[in-house]
Amino acid sequence: MKIAIDCRMLTKSGIGVYLENILEYLLDSSRYSFLLIGEKKHLSKYENRDNCEYLYTNTGIFTISELLFMNTKRINECTIYYSPNFNFPMGLKIPILLSIHDLVFLEVPRFTSPLGRYIRLLYVKRAVKQADVIFTVSNFSKERIISLLAAKQKIYVTYNGINRALLNYDSTCVKPRFNFDYFLYVGNIKPHKGLSMLLDAYSLVRRSGDLRKLVIVGDYKSFKTRDKVVLRRISNNPDIIFTGRVTNEELYTIMRGASMLIQPSLYEGFGIPPLESLFLGTPVVLSNIPVFKELYANLDVCFYDLESTHQLAEYMLNGVEKKSSNFILPVQFDYRYAANVILKIINSYESFTTR
Repeated sequence: MKIAIDCRMLTKSGIGVYLENILEYLLDSSRYSFLLIGEKKHLSKYENRDNCEYLYTNTGIFTISELLFMNTKRINECTIYYSPNFNFPMGLKIPILLSIHDLVFLEVPRFTSPLGRYIRLLYVKRAVKQADVIFTVSNFSKERIISLLAAKQKIYVTYNGINRALLNYDSTCVKPRFNFDYFLYVGNIKPHKGLSMLLDAYSLVRRSGDLRKLVIVGDYKSFKTRDKVVLRRISNNPDIIFTGRVTNEELYTIMRGASMLIQPSLYEGFGIPPLESLFLGTPVVLSNIPVFKELYANLDVCFYDLESTHQLAEYMLNGVEKKSSNFILPVQFDYRYAANVILKIINSYESFTTR
């Protein structure tokens, strides 16, 4: 039984991290062989595996070339096609399994241009219509997919987990990145990330006499936003530090040294930085959006009301009282668990009928 896996997003954040981590566990299964689809330079690390073949391509996602000119003849020689996103080529005659991580582009104004929203909507509607099975990363996203897209097929939740790079991270061998105290935000400046409220709260904190800085992990030049006011406020504030693009090890070092991680999101499909921070022992403050409540309500975090800048500032000033010094990773937040869910579904397609 051979599974075709679209690996073209391996180097992307978010979906790429998810794919890279579940892929390691999927490929460990000796029961199956795999056809990995993507650029040769990104697939080279899997070339020592005996159960893998490769379909090398530079074809971009969400393109005409992807729809019309992918080598579907070779893909259709497989038993199953899996995509970690809701894009896939035309002409597939085998069962299609795919992941839809969130619908932020439909639910958050100004997330993308009207044209970008329309194109994504066409793709995701096509995905829901043609996919045999859908995976997603939270019950919140599952409910939104059913509600907004009227999905009829079975939807399975496969949560994100702790990156293997973090599991192998040794903090005793790493020097602190900064020699001052700081709050931490990890993400970009898109409208759904809630940075305006964090900046308002940070202004209150500074006015109270607290001298801690605000560190934002991300690449300033690659931020995509229409919120020019937020950009101006950040650019003109010497107490706000951009790290630029960082390695996994640098990110974990910055997380471990922070006074707290603040995730002020208005919308997420999951939200990985809080989980990583908890793993590293860093206090976490979250907006009280439904998906964060689903994922983190039973963990050692503090929630603030999205309507209360002063409550967020109070947490920043007074700190977060930790209930426990040891973080125990819930079993569902494990990429091995997610991979096993996918493999179980794949196994049910061992005997299939060509479309």
